[in-house]
Amino acid sequence: MQTKIPHSLSCIEEDDIVNVKEVMKSGYLKNGHWVKQLQMKVANDINMSFSVITFTGSLAIFLALKLLELPRSAKVILPAYICKSVTTAIRMSGAIPLFCDVSFEDCSLDLKSVNKKLDHSVTTIIIAHLFGNIANVEKFTNFSVPIIEDAAQAPGGQNLGKYSDMLIFSFEGTKMLCAGEGGILAFKSDKLAKLLKERLSRGDICSLTTTDIQASVALSQWNKREIFIKKRRLLAQNYDHAFFPHGIRRFGNQDSLFSRYVIKDCLNVDEMIIKASKENIQLRKPIDPEAIATPNWKEFPVTKHLVSSNLSVPIYPSLTEKAQNQIINFVLKHIKI
Repeated sequence: MQTKIPHSLSCIEEDDIVNVKEVMKSGYLKNGHWVKQLQMKVANDINMSFSVITFTGSLAIFLALKLLELPRSAKVILPAYICKSVTTAIRMSGAIPLFCDVSFEDCSLDLKSVNKKLDHSVTTIIIAHLFGNIANVEKFTNFSVPIIEDAAQAPGGQNLGKYSDMLIFSFEGTKMLCAGEGGILAFKSDKLAKLLKERLSRGDICSLTTTDIQASVALSQWNKREIFIKKRRLLAQNYDHAFFPHGIRRFGNQDSLFSRYVIKDCLNVDEMIIKASKENIQLRKPIDPEAIATPNWKEFPVTKHLVSSNLSVPIYPSLTEKAQNQIINFVLKHIKI
């Protein structure tokens, strides 16, 4: 029987397992040594003042918004083409999500759409680096409101955190770096870091920190991120060499981290997913319509197009050459563009 090729697969290796064993042997499973090590390592590596680990990436966004001490019913701009967990975090904080369309080029927040929605009630902008493609954050800095980067799908790359006030990562099960669950919130400002510590000590915000078990895996995954990115880029090159001569295109440039390899302008996405499953290949819509941030996504023309025409194929470090060739042959045989 043909082995199933999953769409996403965590890259758990011996060093990840060794770290978990060390935590278990210590008898201390709450947040301690490993949490502190991870927080310090992430902050140092991305040149941020401080970082704090949370149970999930969504809670990292929630914590970021609470730290900004926004007025009740403040509006937060975010892309319509994004997972609804971001919307949930905004609403949990007491703010109101204000959706904007995204660009055809990299699926990131569209500047023209933001300009149309921006007014005095907008207090924050959330910019996501979808599929490992690094968005141009600098062009949003003229709006004079705090910027939060959602780098859940981009744990690396140039200029992360350079033009924003806060940055979040995720270690959820389908992300490039996986600890089962977990998130990181990093700050550029010493003032924000000090405010967080004060509010935690006063009890204004409850501790959202995960355990040492998750932190130990997240730390070893974080330390291997450059290796993972290199392997993903090599897999992407293989896809490119096979697909480009047939006019099949994908999102991302040479700087993409390829947390997803997303084929654009596919005319038969649903048909491809169903046919692939019968051949034990799992293809997906990179953001399922049921999981999109707003039920009104059809009102945004670019988002509507992307939902119906984006097709994500497996790309993870342990993907074998044989499996990748199976995927390539299937796509070339069945895709309509």
